Amino acid sequence: MNLDWMEIRNYRNLEYVRLDFHKSVNFLVGENAVGKTNFLELLAYLIKGKAFEANDFYNIGQVLSITVSISFLPEELKNLTEAIELDSNGHVTLYFEQSYWKDNYPSIYILETEHPDKPRHKHLLSKSLRTMMMFLFHRSIRELETSHTKGLVDFTTTLEAIIEELQIHVTPATECVIQNGTSEKYIKHLGGPTEVVTQFHGVLERFIHVCNEVGAEQISRLNGRALDSSLPSLVDRYTRSNLYLAMTIMTKVLWQLFQREKLQHIRLSDMAYVDDKGHKTLSLFLCIDGPEINLGPFQQRAVIRFYEELLTNKNPEFLYLLDKMFGIQFLTGQLFIITNSTDSLEDDYKRIIRFYRNSRGNTRVACGTTFELSLAAEKTLSMYFGEAKAALFSSCTLLVEGETELGSFPFFAKTMDIDFSYYRISLINARGQGSINSLEKLLRHFHVKVVTLYDRDVKRDRAANKNRFFTQGVCYEYDLVAHLLKYPQGRDILNAIFNDVAMEQYNTPRTKHSVSLGKVKSSLQKIASFDSDFKSAFIHAARNSKNTAIRNFVTSHASTSDQIIINDLGKREGAVLTACYFAWLFSVKGVGIGWIVGAHLNTIELIPPAFRAPIERAAELALREEDIE
Repeated sequence: MNLDWMEIRNYRNLEYVRLDFHKSVNFLVGENAVGKTNFLELLAYLIKGKAFEANDFYNIGQVLSITVSISFLPEELKNLTEAIELDSNGHVTLYFEQSYWKDNYPSIYILETEHPDKPRHKHLLSKSLRTMMMFLFHRSIRELETSHTKGLVDFTTTLEAIIEELQIHVTPATECVIQNGTSEKYIKHLGGPTEVVTQFHGVLERFIHVCNEVGAEQISRLNGRALDSSLPSLVDRYTRSNLYLAMTIMTKVLWQLFQREKLQHIRLSDMAYVDDKGHKTLSLFLCIDGPEINLGPFQQRAVIRFYEELLTNKNPEFLYLLDKMFGIQFLTGQLFIITNSTDSLEDDYKRIIRFYRNSRGNTRVACGTTFELSLAAEKTLSMYFGEAKAALFSSCTLLVEGETELGSFPFFAKTMDIDFSYYRISLINARGQGSINSLEKLLRHFHVKVVTLYDRDVKRDRAANKNRFFTQGVCYEYDLVAHLLKYPQGRDILNAIFNDVAMEQYNTPRTKHSVSLGKVKSSLQKIASFDSDFKSAFIHAARNSKNTAIRNFVTSHASTSDQIIINDLGKREGAVLTACYFAWLFSVKGVGIGWIVGAHLNTIELIPPAFRAPIERAAELALREEDIE
């Protein structure tokens, strides 16, 4: 059983949203208080059959309604007491509605998707449907969230009996690998007397020991499953810290299932469906709010992987306990994960659901399953997805073409009294105009506000608009040099930048800065391809230059390996100065160069206008909700 899509109307802060789900894992991202947790709590309402209260209505005078498409396997439908006819895609569309003033509980309807002209008819599915849908909500990975001493005692006793049975299969010669375990570090906030909690931790430690001694392959066979190849033992599959974290998650899921069976007075095995081999499978919707709390990046990803292991039946120890405790052999279902960490997100945009606000402040949702990128775009995205993930949490994203821009723009922004962190502006180096296109397309699909800065040499391929900017000259380096040389102190600033770069690269200051004629020639060609008048100005200045190499360069008598000492050029050799400084700067690109440039351009007027404009626009968009739909 899977949720395919859902439309929500008039629920809490969700006036209207539609969510399209990935069949296995869904990451819910977005700023705080935008409705992510509200959605997970809505799932609990629907599955548990709870009535909506006054504060659940966006507008208490209107009907609260939810339309949801669910995919069923034919075997699952056998558990329903009512006959349900699936549409041609194997789905059924349910409609929940409740009026605060008229209804005590939501009414449930089936939508005739194959015959939309037919009226909707009421279908009382509440009991049998909800008994086969299991919902687990993990607000904290490490808490069992129980204060019921007897429940914990019963759970511990059940687990202990299973361990005793499994102990029979231990080879006597096998030594225990883990000793003096520390499971109490990982499972916290257990209610009840100290001796009960201590007993539980002791049983968990013993289970780890026994599983390791028996071995994953043997446990799999005991559970009626033959592995294609042998799995490493439990302690060999995980590091020590991840082992206990994995066991904590496993125990938490089992504990919640144990409680649910006791509270509902119904066997979980009766809620499961039976496949053609006689195996029982339980459908499960597992929701996790903030798995990254108190965990490092690798452990964050390990937690997600382990949850996926459980739902895809790849953990033999868990399957063994599931079978022994509840008579269930497999799980199926979906993961819904709220995260504020890029480290938790997997590199698959189709698993991402982004909550955002439109210009009226209403929550809207963008889902990765609703669009397809080209193969070329996906290839590009695979190289930049780390940066793209951070952009999903931003108020606005600024895309630039190069590393020097990436290094210098945060300095420029601070000089302009715009702190990217405070404004939640994400800065991404797309490493070329082609990648900017792919990243911009992806981010706009997720309704991220995007500002781009292109080098002007690609302007012929695209037009400027209010969020798309171009350098005034051929590229970033040219703009920087040309703008600084307009100021009396500009040349001193460029020389200071060169000196700092020399200190960075050679660990020694240099009073003379040189560039080869070959690089000057290349820079001249690049500038002239954009500005046809520049070459004429360069030749005129070069012919009157006091520098012999420059004069010979014009007459083609100089070698391209000859060095030009930039410091020796006269103040009036404008085009030659520009070309030489540009040639040098263009040859030493990098994030570190950007840091040095940004540190030296410490007043707003020294920052080229072409750089200020996109930063100002990004700040403007970050501060206001702009509808980009």
